[in-house]
Amino acid sequence: MTKTEDLERVLQTEAALAEALARVVAQKQEAIVGFKGEDLGTLTLREEELVKPLRQLEEERVRIASDIAGAGAPSIALRDLTGLMTKKEADRIAPHAARLRTAVQRVVRMNDQNRVLLQQSLRYVRETLRIITDNHTKQLIDQKM
Repeated sequence: MTKTEDLERVLQTEAALAEALARVVAQKQEAIVGFKGEDLGTLTLREEELVKPLRQLEEERVRIASDIAGAGAPSIALRDLTGLMTKKEADRIAPHAARLRTAVQRVVRMNDQNRVLLQQSLRYVRETLRIITDNHTKQLIDQKM
């Protein structure tokens, strides 16, 4: 198997995992909006299960790209790497790179949205607790019971 074929294989797998991660992040967003804490915990674990192999694939992709670019080449972006390849090789790599880029952008966008949703929820909880405890001067639970 050539280095280009190795890179293509890694990109295909990485794109598939990133797309699966995007689906999980979308489900996580639904759990946040729907106040489904149990689902949120399960989805977070699934997210972590997908991130580990993604990291490993990224390391492999960077290593292969560096090998293709030449001895001792630093980390190189895929778009720059395709400039060092034949047109046929670049044409084989481009769709997988685009698919990966799209999935990663979707994950980043949804994670940003989820962060905002969680921050708003936390502000709401804090404000509610402040109101019902009279600015934190009263206990929330009666200890005499």
